Amino acid sequence: MKTIALFRKNISNKSGTGQLIVMQMNKLKAANHDFQLYCKKGFFRTWLMARLWPQKAKVNNHRLQVARPDCTVIVDHDSSLRNADFTFIHNLISSDPAAPNEYLIWLQNSQCHIIANSAFTKHKLQQQAIAPQRISVVHPGYNHLKFNRDNKARFRLPARKALGIAADKKVIGFITSGDFKKRGLVDFLDICLNIHQQDAAVEFFVLGSHSFPAELADHPVVKLPQFHYKPKNARPEYWLSVLDIFVYPAKLEEFGMVIPEALAMDIPVITTANVGATEILPAEYRPWIHPQVDVAWFSERTASLLRDHSAYQLLVAASRIAIGYNNDDYATRTLATIQHQIEQRQ
Repeated sequence: MKTIALFRKNISNKSGTGQLIVMQMNKLKAANHDFQLYCKKGFFRTWLMARLWPQKAKVNNHRLQVARPDCTVIVDHDSSLRNADFTFIHNLISSDPAAPNEYLIWLQNSQCHIIANSAFTKHKLQQQAIAPQRISVVHPGYNHLKFNRDNKARFRLPARKALGIAADKKVIGFITSGDFKKRGLVDFLDICLNIHQQDAAVEFFVLGSHSFPAELADHPVVKLPQFHYKPKNARPEYWLSVLDIFVYPAKLEEFGMVIPEALAMDIPVITTANVGATEILPAEYRPWIHPQVDVAWFSERTASLLRDHSAYQLLVAASRIAIGYNNDDYATRTLATIQHQIEQRQ
């Protein structure tokens, strides 16, 4: 069996990708499979997450240097290596005819097998002239030890107290480890304003980025005492427990791990079809997924769900069905895909 070399330039415990890499490492360790992890930043963070010190990556001309190339399968989590056998597409690669992306050109013409995080992402890659047979879809898994109903019950009151939110208040929230603009923060704030005009008792919570965007600081909702913000941190499960409804008007989200994380904590989700994670949602969720960002639609749906207890409980039950996709954990599914592709090549 060949050594597996996992690569990402910067490994962070605050990102979904960092968590997925740790899941793969833990599975490889448990199986006693020979592997190496390479990075340029994040050595100590990786040690804290997985009790493993990565090797310092040596990359020349976009090629990861490994001791025994013929006996190594290179797995790229960074979408940057030009000698990868497999690459995980966590975020779509920008494509502009006026300024061609050199990595995308390499990927289009290589034999590298792509593991996409959703059928939505696969479709976008096919639009970038990558053959469908070169793309496997594996939905990312969430950490069920962190995100679960028991932790929601344990964290909900102290987290609300820390934010100054009473136990009986309704809270709608927006949480992301990624780009605020891409995930639709300004639309979320507009939705909150509409909700506030209908019911001033509802509270609003945003978690993400290192600081709140200065250009949105004067939004009317941000000035409300009912508005609360926290920068992204290593305890999203603690703050997620605060929410009653997760509202996610994303313009584009290749998967969106925060969706199964919310579902696992019995928090219903209202989102767009531009989010890959909607693929795991059962039929009961169809009325709560919109083809595109529409502030009026999101406002109506959110207000309706805040009032309708039976609809809320129906979505909680549907959420428990949805997270069944992760009964076979992410690392098992991805490593099985890699092994299958290796066998196909032999």
